Amino acid sequence: EGSGIYDFDRSKLLFSTVGTSVNGHLLHQILRDRYHIEMEMAAEKYVLGIAAVGDTEEGFERLCTAIEEIDAEIQQQMSRRNRSIILLMRE
Repeated sequence: EGSGIYDFDRSKLLFSTVGTSVNGHLLHQILRDRYHIEMEMAAEKYVLGIAAVGDTEEGFERLCTAIEEIDAEIQQQMSRRNRSIILLMRE
């Protein structure tokens, strides 16, 4: 039986927000407003980008940097929340 993967398209860049404190729509908005990066579409659990012939290495580097910075912020926020929850549970 199949693996559930029909085909692989290298031009599609899918960023999942599952398990984070943001949804796809918020990530889409942050990328647009803060980093001036326009993605193809957003859904509740992901953001989709499409690489095209005219995209540059600098553009991909900007996207990678943006995702890394956003991820670091989310991790920091989640860490603070977890510490708050632990402190509340101790009281």
